[in-house]
Amino acid sequence: MANSASEVRFSELEHETKHSRIQVVLDLDGGSRRDIATGLGIFDHFLSQFAFYAGIDLGLKAESDLHIDDFHLVQDVGCALGLALVESLGNSTAIEKSGVGHGVSGESLVMAAIEVQSKSFLGFDLEFRSDRVGLLATQSVPEFFRGFASASGSSLHLRYLAGQNDHLLIESAFKGTGIALAQACRRNDHHRSPKSIRNNA
Repeated sequence: MANSASEVRFSELEHETKHSRIQVVLDLDGGSRRDIATGLGIFDHFLSQFAFYAGIDLGLKAESDLHIDDFHLVQDVGCALGLALVESLGNSTAIEKSGVGHGVSGESLVMAAIEVQSKSFLGFDLEFRSDRVGLLATQSVPEFFRGFASASGSSLHLRYLAGQNDHLLIESAFKGTGIALAQACRRNDHHRSPKSIRNNA
């Protein structure tokens, strides 16, 4: 039987819509390299936090209609990352599949729970006090997670536990999702299906 540790969990893709073009390089077993440029500095910061806590290498370049607003950029980046996750996991069943993470940033605490290779769903109960954090519209934040959950076929829940500062709440959501994703994508040969075992014998 092939050792699952030898499986390369890597993807490189381009996601293009009427509003944006996004290039993604994702290595689930990396963990130290991040090269992110979306044109929106605060969004780059949150994505870097997500990648750090997920323990992944992430390269991401985006061109979009930011001269209008950030809605399409943020949503399409979520979709592109979701598609990259699907491609990097391939047909692997030898993973934990679900994970829970608590993102902490100062006063803020957000719980994230995810099940990958599941049904696309987003539960999101964070409420923001301001319209923007930096140049990022707070209304666009759930659209990132919705795009990611939808494109990756994941059930993702984000729950508010503590905090008032919008920047810290958003950062906690990205951190918590990264932690939960790292756990969900962790290798576990006990979860390898009989079909997968036969195919790799």
